[in-house]
Order: sequence, then C-alpha cells, then structure tokens
Amino acid sequence: MTWRDAIALARRSVGRRGGRAALTVLAVALGAALLSSLLIAGEAARQRVLDQVSAGGPLAGIKVEAAAPSPVALDTDNPPAGPPRAIDDTALRRISKLRDVATVVPVLATPMLVLPPSSLPPAAHSTANATEPMFSSVVGVDLARAGDVPVSVIAGRLPVPSSRTEVTVTLDYLQRIGVTKANAAGVLGTELSM
Repeated sequence: MTWRDAIALARRSVGRRGGRAALTVLAVALGAALLSSLLIAGEAARQRVLDQVSAGGPLAGIKVEAAAPSPVALDTDNPPAGPPRAIDDTALRRISKLRDVATVVPVLATPMLVLPPSSLPPAAHSTANATEPMFSSVVGVDLARAGDVPVSVIAGRLPVPSSRTEVTVTLDYLQRIGVTKANAAGVLGTELSM
C-alpha cells in the first residue's frame, strides 16, 4: 500500500462517516481548549500568589494567634479559638527553632480610636469625609527588623525604629478616608490623633 492509497482510503472512510469525523475533530478541539484553559488558570493563580507574597500580602507570613484551639472542635476546618494563652519569650524561641521557620517577629495589636486630620492636602484627592473618627487596630512591630516583616511601602518610608511620632498607614486607612493607592503620597506628613 502506498501513501496515495492510504490517503484515498482515509478520504473514503471520512466521506462515509462524516458525522463521526466531525465529532472526533470537535472532541480533539474541545480537549485542547480545556487543557489550555487549565494551564492558563494555573499560571494565573501561581502569579497571583507570587504577587501577594512579593507585595506583603496575606500569604507572605504565618500569623500565630495567642489562643489554643478547642479540643472539642477537631472535626471542623475552622475551629473556634479556645482561651487565650500568652506568647512569651519561651514560646517565641520554640517557634523560631522549628524546621523551615526563617524568622519570628512579634507583632502587637490594640484597638484604638483614630482621628484623621481635619483636612487632607489637595494632593490626597479624597473622595470621602476623611474627618470622621474611626475604630481601628494599631499594630506595633520592631522596625529594626522591618526586613523580616511582610510589608510593602507604597509611598514615603517606614518610621525610624526609635520614633515615637511617626506611623505607617495601611491601604485600609486610605480606603476609609477615600484616598486611592495612586494618591497615597498625598497623606504623607498629615497628623493623626489616637
């Protein structure tokens, strides 16, 4: 059998069973499209995780709460927290000695009433009433170890480690006062009362 005979035989077979051939071509095209979409979705998810890690997003660190899980909640994926326990220097040393733990940086958070400035500079381009008091969490961290904390600076700089009058605000604060990320530099130098 020559190549010409094989092609002629294939052409006759496709001609007799055109529906089967069309469905086969459609199935191959659909399979290729699904495989391509899965590869694209996987790459997009991977890129999103890497973007969050590099921008100090929630995937950049592990948060350890000062509480013990309730032993009666072992059959759930989201158990309620048990009674609080202190995370002291001994606990920090134990955590830092775990395999694959690069660093441990204590973070303190406390609720506080924050009074934004009475007016924002024109460069801030606020779209909301920025003078309303707000309850927020104020977070403290050893800024001498700022390189170990998943933080990205959008505008300005981090406070000097020994400063008692400088704060860094988050994107949440900017949203509450109606300032976009692009206009974040407009709030630099403003004064907050806490």
